[in-house]
Amino acid sequence: METYVNNFFTENEQSTVNHFFPTCEKISIDYAIMEKTHLAYVLPAEFGWSDLGTWSSLRSIILRKSETNEVTENANAVIGDSVKLIESEGNMINMPNGKQVVIQGLKNYIVSENNNILLICKLSDEQRIREWHK
Repeated sequence: METYVNNFFTENEQSTVNHFFPTCEKISIDYAIMEKTHLAYVLPAEFGWSDLGTWSSLRSIILRKSETNEVTENANAVIGDSVKLIESEGNMINMPNGKQVVIQGLKNYIVSENNNILLICKLSDEQRIREWHK
């Protein structure tokens, strides 16, 4: 491993990272690095916490931060500029800007398009998304 350190900041860096990264242990950064370093500083601060790894938490943050009642009056959180919701509530919608979408009658769903893949899933089943995406 020591000989590969010389590859960093050279044209060989990416291939070196690609070679070793899959062999790294899958643990959190706070446990793997932050708890062991003497080079980090901590400042006291008060702010909310949410695990943005879930659609539900993203929806909650959008609803809290939203300044427009138009998208939140029925507890719908919307990312995208051309989404029209009719008789729908409690949804998390994520569409590319300019993509015209009309959603009628959905309650507590995730509707998201990314990289030409359309996902329509119950919010309560969001943890199952990993099973379906292979």
